[in-house]
Amino acid sequence: MVVGLCLVGAASAWCADESAKLITPDEVAACRAQHEKEWLAKTAPGQPRLFYDKDSWPAAAARVRQLSGAGAKWRAFAEETAQAIIKQPLPVYRPPEEFVGKDNSILQAREELWQRAVGNNIAFLAFMARLDDRPEYRAYLRELVLAALKLDSWGVGIWRDCDLAAAHILRGVAMAWDWHRDIFSEQDQAFIRETIARRTPTMLGGLYGKIFWGREYRANHNHISVAALGLTGLAFLHDLPQAADWLAASMLDYERVAADMNSDGSSEEGLGYASYGMNFILQFIEGTRTVTDSAKFYDSPFLKHAANYRIGSSTPGLEGVLLWGDATGKDYYGPQQILCRLASQYDDGGAQFLAESLPFLPRGAGPTANANDVLAFALLWNDPSVQARAPQQLDYRYQDWEVLTTRNSWKNDAYLFTLKAGLNNLHHSHLDAGAIAFNLGGSWLLTAPGYGDHGAPGFWDREGKRWTFFSNATESHSTMLINGKNQRFDREAGASVLSMVSAPRSMFASVDMTRAYDGVKRVARRVIHQRDEYLLVLDDVEGAESLRAEWLAQVPPRAMVQDDGDVVVTANSTASMRLRLLGGAAAFAERAPTVEHFNLPAGKMKTLAAAQEGRQVRFAALIRPFAAGATYEPWKTELAGDAAKSLVTISGDGWVDAVESFADPEVIGQVGDKEVGGEANVLAVRRQAGMIVTVILAGAKRYAGSSWGFVSQTPVDLIEEPSAEGERKISLAREIKGDVRIDASYQLLDENGQVLSPGEGATLSPGAYTLRKTAPAASS
Repeated sequence: MVVGLCLVGAASAWCADESAKLITPDEVAACRAQHEKEWLAKTAPGQPRLFYDKDSWPAAAARVRQLSGAGAKWRAFAEETAQAIIKQPLPVYRPPEEFVGKDNSILQAREELWQRAVGNNIAFLAFMARLDDRPEYRAYLRELVLAALKLDSWGVGIWRDCDLAAAHILRGVAMAWDWHRDIFSEQDQAFIRETIARRTPTMLGGLYGKIFWGREYRANHNHISVAALGLTGLAFLHDLPQAADWLAASMLDYERVAADMNSDGSSEEGLGYASYGMNFILQFIEGTRTVTDSAKFYDSPFLKHAANYRIGSSTPGLEGVLLWGDATGKDYYGPQQILCRLASQYDDGGAQFLAESLPFLPRGAGPTANANDVLAFALLWNDPSVQARAPQQLDYRYQDWEVLTTRNSWKNDAYLFTLKAGLNNLHHSHLDAGAIAFNLGGSWLLTAPGYGDHGAPGFWDREGKRWTFFSNATESHSTMLINGKNQRFDREAGASVLSMVSAPRSMFASVDMTRAYDGVKRVARRVIHQRDEYLLVLDDVEGAESLRAEWLAQVPPRAMVQDDGDVVVTANSTASMRLRLLGGAAAFAERAPTVEHFNLPAGKMKTLAAAQEGRQVRFAALIRPFAAGATYEPWKTELAGDAAKSLVTISGDGWVDAVESFADPEVIGQVGDKEVGGEANVLAVRRQAGMIVTVILAGAKRYAGSSWGFVSQTPVDLIEEPSAEGERKISLAREIKGDVRIDASYQLLDENGQVLSPGEGATLSPGAYTLRKTAPAASS
């Protein structure tokens, strides 16, 4: 178990990972010795070098001035915002005590995060004054820089000059100094150099371990603070002898960031904080690449997949994002500037499409907003040469974050289902292993608490007190609550996605939640998605002894439990979701919070729970979405089986689905019948008009269907379903290694249209395959 160093009660503190190595002064000195001569050769005293040098700036400025569409709207908004900012009074220092109130504790106030807006406005006005050389912009920029440098502190206590407030101001001052040195008098310049030389070493001390983020290479505090340190180092490279240390230290830190961040592009801190950290990650790379080799960080899998992470996490209508962890369901910063930069870097049409299609201006920007830097970089990084491409992928599995999403389409009135696995005890995480959520047309109908009020002492104590707050506890999430207790929060606690198969009409996923709970032998959750019709959530729990398991549903207060036991929740229109527990399970009832601290706004959501007791417990939950104006038609549903295996039957309009699943995900046994069957852990079959339509297999070692079959040495996951062309499509998630039989009246084709003859001793790799009927032989 990793031992954590906790900053208990601090407003944004963490349990620092003691296993991560700090960067040392000796390493920084060696890096400086290796690169300083090269850095100095690429720069000239008094000449701009951040983001654009004097030769590359004219083309960048011309591109911004010529933007059309969304870019033109952003440019007009930037002009409106700049005109409003220069009319605002200059900031003066106010002690933390003056900011304490209902929504801001003294612990939060000591971070002095109000100063972020000051630094962001400096960066924004530096851009506007360079784009449009207006005297009023330049005059206000000068006064704003001097006012920021005169503030008594950038954070108080452990935060002083070495965290977010300091980072935003340092980054802004670096840009103003680099791009507009001529607006400052000789006296101003001396004051700026003296202040930067005196206060920036504290930020370097943070990197060396003075504050928690020094060894936290996955934390947004590290990304933001170190980016500012590096940009300041480059801006003052010819002005201050210690500046090269700041740049060298930041390069070493970002090498570890690139190596440590999730290769699937995700952030363990969730979507909101991902936008905050990524905003500065990209600024660091772009701001220093004119002189350093920071562009190499674009080779990291993390950055290559970052746009995909944001795209797949979008809610229908594109207004929001996933709610997992300390989140608000929205990006904190932008994210247009992030998407534009990634689109340009990787020629990613999906990222460009999302940047242009988001139904809001960059978040955090505006005359009274606090993150106007996002507006500057959205304009600078918008590359019209990238061809926008609407997303087509319906299912996403983030293997490092261990989050799944599945949807029926990308239309504004579509729905999205998501499941959260992964580790419980991470930055900004909750005890929510196995939790699910459902969004219809932009409204969360099965929801999650997101960020609760976090000003009270103990909220950040991940070794104990954090989990006594309702927003962070298990009972505020749509997952299993066992014996009324929180899930585990040791460093191994959580859930693992065992498998996921995605096909055009269907999706299957299996999740092991066992290591999230004490006193259990097994907790398994499976999900079957038949697009535009339903989602089926199957849960099997086995305890070491008799236990009480509660199936929790977090819903808006307007949700109603019908007389038939169904939970009905309407969206913003007449669209709705209907939730039913099958097999005569106990009815849903409202559940009151039991943890020590309730920290959500009144009326944000309510908890419905259905409980069962026993050594083995099984739930089958059916979620049905209804588009606006759709009529509810009752289906016949049944849950049968024994302790070892369950059988769910769902009968709709002319079709019948039968789902067999063993309670233990490791068990492979006989499933199906003479028409379609074999040996597997899960088999789901849809029949319509007496014909086999869809087959879902998980953990299968033998399969016999009407047109093909296999015997595999290793477990196989696949979905077989018809296509519009009358063919059979196979989506294979885990390879077949063994014997493959293809009926003589069919051909098996790979995704390139190549005819395959697998036979005995064959290997079929994961991918898409087609079963096509062969043409009948011509008669003589």
